[in-house]
Parts: sequence; structure tokens; C-alpha cells
Amino acid sequence: MNTVRRAAALPLICLLLAGLTACATSPLTREEQFSALVKGNLDEIYRGKANSDYLKLTGSTAKDVTASYERGLDQEVVFFCGYFSITAPSDRITREIKDLYREVYASTSYSVGKAVRVDDTTYTVEVIVQPLDIMQSAIDNHDSALASFYRKYDGVSREDLEGDELSAFEEDWAEAVIAMVRGRLTHITYRDAQTVNVRVTKQEDGSWQMSEDDLQTIDKLVLLYPASN
Repeated sequence: MNTVRRAAALPLICLLLAGLTACATSPLTREEQFSALVKGNLDEIYRGKANSDYLKLTGSTAKDVTASYERGLDQEVVFFCGYFSITAPSDRITREIKDLYREVYASTSYSVGKAVRVDDTTYTVEVIVQPLDIMQSAIDNHDSALASFYRKYDGVSREDLEGDELSAFEEDWAEAVIAMVRGRLTHITYRDAQTVNVRVTKQEDGSWQMSEDDLQTIDKLVLLYPASN
């Protein structure tokens, strides 16, 4: 397996977050706005939905949220293929990986607390994350999960294949890996909860922006991947 760092999948998320603002006209208090902003952003990324407070604060629509969620899933497909050495996935395999991440995302666990004022230009919002350990669990069980694939291709070297034989090998490998991860969805485990204080800071134009670094930290914790070899 190619244990590429997951950070490669993050730029799209960060660009999305960079434009979000909290509106002064909201009926929510300033502290409630920031909590709603952070929670709504996480729900957009991992649930594909957001409540009305978030939509009003960001000027987004439900359609925008869905489109953003789908783009995030597309990024995960690219990362998953690189991570598990799946080359040139077919449209069917791409759909299967994307659907797998819908299920995985639904099992992510986080909660958003109250915002705390630091000074006139900075608030922090506490986010408690229980890191989802499904990828480590899948890899720990890879021998049994991939046994059928290894039996089928016992003594076969990928380098010796070409054409339809290579395509069949790649398709079978992708199917085996997807099944390996999906099989752990019924054995969900989490690491110990960790806290991230997300900074929300006032910009020169008067808008309020969440820290991209803090949100990257959350993203890496929400769904853990084994460390690179």
C-alpha cells in the first residue's frame, strides 16, 4: 500500500473555508454565530447538510452545501486510490469508493462547544473529536480481508500483466480493498477524544474567518490513517 499523507486531500476544503463569514445581522449572539459557523462547516464536510443558521451566516444554499460535500468526496476518492495503489479506477469503482466514504463520513464523531472571546479580533470554538479508526482497523485485518484476492492471483505479478488481464487484476484489487474497508463499518472503533480550539479571527474587511490550520487538524483527527511507512 502507498501510505501517502492524507494532507494531500485537504486544499479544496481549505479554499472552501477561507471565504466563510459571520453576519452582523444574525439574531444569534456573536458567540452563537461562531459556534454555528464551525458546526455548520463540519456538518457540510462530513454530513453533506447544514442548518438554517449556517446557511444564513454564510450566504450559502442547501444546493451549495451538497455540491461542496460531493467535491469533498471526489477528493477522498483520489486520495483513497493513491493510498491503496488503485490505478485508473473505472467509473463503477469510483462510484463505489465515493459511496463508501458516504458511509464512513456518517460514522465520524465530533461535537462543537461554545465560543469564547479572546480579544476584539479573536474567538475560539472548542471542538471535541473522537478519531475514527476504521482505516487502521481495516489494515490490521487485511490478511483475512484480502485472502480471496491473494488466492486468485497467487504467483501472478502485476508487472507481467497487460490489456484485459491487467484491467481485471486492477478491478479485482480495487473491489477487494473497498470490501476490506466497508467490512469494518460493522466494527467501528474510535481513539480517545481530542480537543481542538478553532480560532475565528476578524479580517481587514470586517468578516470573520476560521483558522485553516485548526480545521486541517480536525480533518486529520476525524478520520485517522496509519502513519506513513
